[in-house]
Amino acid sequence: MLRPDLLSHDLIPERDLVVHRSDELNEITQAFDPVLDGRAPMNLFLFGPSGVGKTMTARIAVDELEQEAAVSTSYVNCWETYERNDLLYTVTDELLTGETIHRQSTSRTEWLEKLGADPQHPRIVILDEVDQLEDKKVLYELHEKPALSLVCIANREEGLFSGMDKRTRSRVVIGNRIEFDDYSTSQLASILKKRIEQLSLINVVSDRQFERIGSSSNGDARIAITTLRLAIEAARSTSGRTDVTNQMIAEAVDQAENVLRLEHLDRLNDFQQTLYEIVEDREPVSPGDIYDEYSERAVNPKTKRTIRSHLGKMVQYHIIVERGSSQKKRYLVR
Repeated sequence: MLRPDLLSHDLIPERDLVVHRSDELNEITQAFDPVLDGRAPMNLFLFGPSGVGKTMTARIAVDELEQEAAVSTSYVNCWETYERNDLLYTVTDELLTGETIHRQSTSRTEWLEKLGADPQHPRIVILDEVDQLEDKKVLYELHEKPALSLVCIANREEGLFSGMDKRTRSRVVIGNRIEFDDYSTSQLASILKKRIEQLSLINVVSDRQFERIGSSSNGDARIAITTLRLAIEAARSTSGRTDVTNQMIAEAVDQAENVLRLEHLDRLNDFQQTLYEIVEDREPVSPGDIYDEYSERAVNPKTKRTIRSHLGKMVQYHIIVERGSSQKKRYLVR
């Protein structure tokens, strides 16, 4: 097995490993065509559920573009970097390669001035989980920089524009939109089979087992790939075995979602960790009680909208569970 990274759900593969997202990848590539002429493309919006290839296709397209044109790029995961100053610093630091940016001694105004200093040089900023931004005015600040284009990735369009002021929305909303649907069972099976072929392990897993993994993954490639990895690891740890059994598949299906949950749990920042601890201590707990408890603990509490947004993302990442609706909504640890 020459490339164990092929069994990682975080892998950004080469184009020839992309299965069932060729159309979306070509759309993104075409949207970037103006860069080949030294011009900035329109903003680009990628919407769809978790695990359907939005980030993968965007990053492949940007990687390919960097091989063909003089363009600077930045990637920011707004689930982890959601505060305005943190995002602006990260973007500035990544785009202005070769130039030292001192976070403590350089003001936000100076960062923005530096981003607009070369109006003829195209720049592309990928903002993953963009709906998690605490202050979406930062999108307007970036959009106003000459030759700078945004690639905004979110689960739903309404999540992106929630809490956005009219001025920001009127300017940032203009751009190309691409919708990503859930993968089907057969599509997930072919994604897994492609990776197994690259690892020269094609006889280790049967077509029926690929289908079984796909049907258990709820359209999410991350869950499917993690399930496959766990099953293969189980087979390799069993003395004398080279093939994956149905029992190994069944156990991997049960484990995969929790493995991803623990990965996401490890990545929580201090703010998110506080929200998780409140839910853990007081489950089942209402959004209002979470906010009250959080406000007592925090020196500079974040807004209710920010808390709702992060709770919603923790639900999507299977870190916590949401029960009920409206006034009866409650959160629990899984």
